[in-house]
Amino acid sequence: MFSTVKRKIFLVLFLFVLGTVLTSVTAFNYFVRQRDSLSNINKKTEDMHTLLLQDMHLMHQFFESETINPDFFESGKSDIIIKHNQVCDQIIKVCGELNLAQQKNHFKIEDSIINLKHNILVYTGLVDNIIRQILRRGFKDYGVEGKMRNYAHQLEANSETIGLVNILQLRRHEKDFIIRQEESYVNKHAALVADIQHTIEGDTKTDSAKKEKVLQLLVSYNVEFIKLVAIEKRLGLRSYGGQKKAIDRKCVTIEASLSVLQQIFSKKVEAAILDMEIIYLFIGVLFILISLMPAVFISKKVARAVSGAANNSEPRKNNSNAAEQTFFERSDLKTQDV
Repeated sequence: MFSTVKRKIFLVLFLFVLGTVLTSVTAFNYFVRQRDSLSNINKKTEDMHTLLLQDMHLMHQFFESETINPDFFESGKSDIIIKHNQVCDQIIKVCGELNLAQQKNHFKIEDSIINLKHNILVYTGLVDNIIRQILRRGFKDYGVEGKMRNYAHQLEANSETIGLVNILQLRRHEKDFIIRQEESYVNKHAALVADIQHTIEGDTKTDSAKKEKVLQLLVSYNVEFIKLVAIEKRLGLRSYGGQKKAIDRKCVTIEASLSVLQQIFSKKVEAAILDMEIIYLFIGVLFILISLMPAVFISKKVARAVSGAANNSEPRKNNSNAAEQTFFERSDLKTQDV
């Protein structure tokens, strides 16, 4: 009997311990995976911020070096731009991963992520546009500046008609505007071009074919200079306005949005981890309560076994007492007979 009870008790304990271990391991693994997944969300926001700063640094390098690099204007390609495109692709990818993560965890901040992605796309669009404008502007022998310089060199070859002083003065106003980006140099340039035109048209010593050629060169040179001025104003690379200013502002907007998003994610992640810790604690308390059940079951089993053993031993005890009493009675009878 005791052997049977012992096996039952062992079986109950074994099943309970096995179930507890399996459930605890499963719950712990789930908790760890969820915690790591949530922590990874914070890491992704930090990665995105790092990528944005990296791209801002790349664009600074581009504006400082490639805008005066003839190889860039000749080929239209740049290692910096290739890296910029790669970084922007990574930013968009991380943005998509963050959106999936917030949907999975029911954070309900999809609008903030969509707004951030929109700002990033606007930023990349502004960068692409400013690169196209820089290529159009050109440098030295390329683009609008290249055409303007070419016409200027042809004007220098006709200095006897225009006057070397006038040509030098035109080039000086041109360079002053490029360096200082001030409207006054554009006005001085335009006034000097008008004076030169008036002088050439009134020159009676030069034949009309020669004058027509020089005037055409002067007009073509002035047209390219006006184009250059318009592009410079749109770019704002030296005046810190135009598209360059728009890019800088958009970077500030993205950084602010990303900072807010990091704070939101951080709070959401902390709350989610706290909820999981509470659930895990609840499961632990539940197991403690459940563990009382086999204890009660075992105590009842033991009590029943002991009670049954006690009941079985009572008849044997009574039989023994009866036999002992019969023995003494027989002894007394023998003594009396004697």
